[in-house]
Amino acid sequence: ARDSLSELDQKRVTIFDSREASCGQALMAHKAVELAREGKSILEILGHLNELKERIKLFGCPKGVEYLISGGRLRGFKAEAAKLFQAIGAHPKLYLKNGRIKSAGLLPEFGDFAQSLSSCITADGRRGVFAAISHGQMKKKAEELSYLLKRQGVRVLFTEQLNRVVGVHTGPALLVAWYEEY
Repeated sequence: ARDSLSELDQKRVTIFDSREASCGQALMAHKAVELAREGKSILEILGHLNELKERIKLFGCPKGVEYLISGGRLRGFKAEAAKLFQAIGAHPKLYLKNGRIKSAGLLPEFGDFAQSLSSCITADGRRGVFAAISHGQMKKKAEELSYLLKRQGVRVLFTEQLNRVVGVHTGPALLVAWYEEY
């Protein structure tokens, strides 16, 4: 993308690998804008974002695993195990770490996901928590999660429809990214 810019514009563009997706990237962009409005330099902003990317947590729960399998995110034994768990009514909780999808356990029923995530995020009396929620065809679950988080003092910056880039891999799903401000 940088190569398509003029030489002058190339000097103004800074590439930053957030190692995040969807709402995690949005949280970082929100923080970058906030810091720029405070008059921080590009180096100060990048320093803060590098520190922040270590603290952002992105959790998700797809309603089914077929999109993850067909998109190549789950393969081999993991795909077979996920199908087996889904067949007995369990749903995977997933998280993103260093750009890779990892398992965070199982939910016995999908309906518990909003409560489960809310409990995880607000555990141990965390304060100064910021969150963003994305959903794929699960607006009511996203609204439930937002309500639960706000009741616990979390600042939910936005709730949005999941973008197509991520949605093609998750199908109907609920994602939340969050971090604790120090």
